Amino acid sequence: MPTAPRLRLSGAAAAARPPRTDAVSVTSARRIVPGTARGGESASEIDADAVLRVELENGFVLWSRADDLLRERGQRSVGRDGEAEWQLDFGPRSGQAAAGTSRGWLGLGVRLLDVFGVDLKGLAAAKLGQALEMRSLKGPPGLYRVALDGTSPDLQPAGAALPAAPTPLLVFLHGTASSTTGSFGALWEKDNAAGSALRMRLAERYGEHAYALEHRTLTESPIDNALALARALPEGAEVHLVSHSRGGLVGELLCLGMRDANTDPLDGKLIDTLFAADRTVAEQIGLSPLDAAAAKARDAAYDADRQALKALIAELDAKQLRVTRFVRVACPARGTTLAAGRLDRWLSVLDFLAGGGLFGEALDFLLAVVKARTDPRTLPGVEAMMPGSALTRLLQSPDLTVSADLSVIAGDIEGDSLWQQIKLLATDWFYGADHDLVVNTGSMLGGLRRPEGGARYLRDAGGEVNHFRYFTNEKTVKWLGHGLTRPEGNDGGFLPIATAPHEAPRWREAVRRSRAGGTPRPLAVVLPGTMGSVLQQRGETVWLDYWRLLRGQLKRLRMGQPDVEPVDLIGDFYGPMVEFLARSHRVEIFPYDWRQSVTVAAARLAESLAQWLPEMEASGQPVHLVAHSMGGLVVRAMIADGGAGTAVWQRITALPNSRFVMLGTPNLGSHEAVRWLTGCNPTQQKLALLDLTQTTTGVTEIVRDYAGLLELLPFDPAGANFADAARWKALRAELSAVWPLADAGALREARKTWQRLLNAAPDPRHMIYLAGCQPATVVDYRVEASRDWDPAGDRRLVFDATAEGDGTVTWASGRLPGVPVWYVEDTAHDALCTQKRAFPGLLDLLMTGTTTRLPATPPQRADAGRSSRPASRCRRRLHR
Repeated sequence: MPTAPRLRLSGAAAAARPPRTDAVSVTSARRIVPGTARGGESASEIDADAVLRVELENGFVLWSRADDLLRERGQRSVGRDGEAEWQLDFGPRSGQAAAGTSRGWLGLGVRLLDVFGVDLKGLAAAKLGQALEMRSLKGPPGLYRVALDGTSPDLQPAGAALPAAPTPLLVFLHGTASSTTGSFGALWEKDNAAGSALRMRLAERYGEHAYALEHRTLTESPIDNALALARALPEGAEVHLVSHSRGGLVGELLCLGMRDANTDPLDGKLIDTLFAADRTVAEQIGLSPLDAAAAKARDAAYDADRQALKALIAELDAKQLRVTRFVRVACPARGTTLAAGRLDRWLSVLDFLAGGGLFGEALDFLLAVVKARTDPRTLPGVEAMMPGSALTRLLQSPDLTVSADLSVIAGDIEGDSLWQQIKLLATDWFYGADHDLVVNTGSMLGGLRRPEGGARYLRDAGGEVNHFRYFTNEKTVKWLGHGLTRPEGNDGGFLPIATAPHEAPRWREAVRRSRAGGTPRPLAVVLPGTMGSVLQQRGETVWLDYWRLLRGQLKRLRMGQPDVEPVDLIGDFYGPMVEFLARSHRVEIFPYDWRQSVTVAAARLAESLAQWLPEMEASGQPVHLVAHSMGGLVVRAMIADGGAGTAVWQRITALPNSRFVMLGTPNLGSHEAVRWLTGCNPTQQKLALLDLTQTTTGVTEIVRDYAGLLELLPFDPAGANFADAARWKALRAELSAVWPLADAGALREARKTWQRLLNAAPDPRHMIYLAGCQPATVVDYRVEASRDWDPAGDRRLVFDATAEGDGTVTWASGRLPGVPVWYVEDTAHDALCTQKRAFPGLLDLLMTGTTTRLPATPPQRADAGRSSRPASRCRRRLHR
């Protein structure tokens, strides 16, 4: 896509009132009422980096950068001058009936669009976030006294040190971008009878010993917040906590002081490993890489988190604080998927819930986030709420148990109200299950392990539930009182948290419904790529279980280990696409053991398809094989087996409109496999960092025996011969390296599989290829002098990259003669099955064999004319 495409929106433009900002400048403001004109008639051109305010017909407002919205809802055409032009397409998704001229998400119409030019004046979102935090707080960060018996919280500084109290101290912990008054102020409202009654009871119990922590929530981690609170509390204090939303993470961290230090040491090495390993976990689950500046800011934040957590543990061990009552309201203890998405979506929801009245510092922050595409991982306070962050993994550790009390209040919005419409909209974008518009309901039930009976919960559901109403809702206000004032040994009406219903991911429920019968539907069989299948040994998940890997259990996946079985797909990689396909297809998933040869998986696939085919043949429905990465090689190996697999393929293609779509399949291999076998692959280095018992060389020793990995080596007949064991020995000798070599016999077996695939003629009538697009994909390697890189060695591996690939697989490796190719722009290899904007185009391809929703020509690249460029240098020690 050109750097600054011309965006042509149907509908005439008129002047609009610019929003009220403080530090940033709105340079232009226009309003467009969408129409039905096409071909440039009655159209308006806008800048690609303009900020859009899109108002849907139900009143919801979405903020987005113009080119981001273009990628999601854009249609590309060729203008009169031959350059690419775009229109925003608010038509229905594939499979939806048209319901008006400008129907959009979930059939909602677009009422109008406001278009703003924005000048950030060089200010970053983090700097603007600090200004927003300070405006939100009622004073400098710190501990404040709270007046329970007044007409307002009347926050007053608590002083440098609190005296030891004979009674428990009550501490309020507020939520994100808020304050004590913002989170809990409803308890002081005149018309909140339940709140007034509760405060009177609390005033009798706690008297003057009620406090609140005012703290930064965007630019500081919950770890910093918890450390500030621990330092402010007196030694040996008995503490009662009330938290809202993100404040619960601060409370959970304070509870680490009540772990058994003998069995749960949380030592420095564990902290270093956990937080270092998380630096790139988000990329592993499909989020795009950060640019260099953002990565530097994120890594600095993780360095600070590690040091702060060590200081917090030391402070808690010294202070011996006791958390004997903790009422945690709507806490994203397992993370909220709203935070894991783009921050513009998160702020759109918060703006709507706040009544759409953002101005000043709040609007400055929103405009900066949208304009600069701020990544949530660069704001420590927000990153902590992302599923899979170091903090959320720490709080779910099976190796940590605390004796601190816990009463959870959770919520789920239900009913037919406007809020329910917004819930459906938000669910479509962010969530996999129930939520209260901001936090996943299931996430509220997570957190540190407690002994049996030490944690309990209650869940409210209904049309009046939402994230900001827990302290006005009479029911939940009463629950709050029960949680704080219940007698020792009394559950206060709460239920054991162990009995809480397990909420399966929405994609899994969608698969179940797709198989429920009724009207015949096409069959979609989904095959994951390398490392995309869950592997268990003797019923215990090893891949991908971070805590088992952290304890060195990658060794359980050595070849030859007994009872290793593929049992599922990894939902973070494949859940969004599976859920989408389940709307129109009966979906079957085919996990396989990616350590083994693709021919082993191919034989199993043929058996499974033979079981599913009779129903399709009886109903005349097509079969659609949707295979990511290595999964495409499994399908091709099945087709080429000359026996049962070939016969199954012939039966599939006899059904009208049956197709096989490959997403990023390395049909001629990938140089990432070379990086694995030389210890230079980034994911491999993450595994070594995650596994306390392994070095990168140790990981290489395990994976070198994976037949599936060897079959991913480049096998272009015109290229290097990676099946030659002598080549590997020579390369290792040239580098004076120590990595373990793959077995010569195993390399020869891999070559047989390559030859089987090379000999198999493609079937362009029934095959389609979908390619991702990233600026750098490794395409070759070379050895060069290390110069001053490492005085102990004189050679290093340098990997060169091309701009024509998806970051893992080059387009040249993916293409098969005659097979049509479509492209998913700005999408990495691992994100091909999570990129929701590509799904309607994928459905078109499955159902019709073509689409106008995705480009059939490669995107323009600034360096497309260069065949290769340096991608990376292997920085680890390769020499002896």
